[in-house]
Amino acid sequence: ALSRYYAYAAKDLASCQRLAPMLTMAEGMESHETFMTRLKAVHKRKLGFWSLIAVP
Repeated sequence: ALSRYYAYAAKDLASCQRLAPMLTMAEGMESHETFMTRLKAVHKRKLGFWSLIAVP
């Protein structure tokens, strides 16, 4: 099912992807790549969401 919030989440995630290279890593903070890997693993069945974003 396609949640009505997926479009908002996809826009927020796109913003995070654009801003990630500008971040200074703090101790204990995971990288954006690690976050994306974890997000994909935990929510891999949300195909409606993943179809809204460009997944490398």
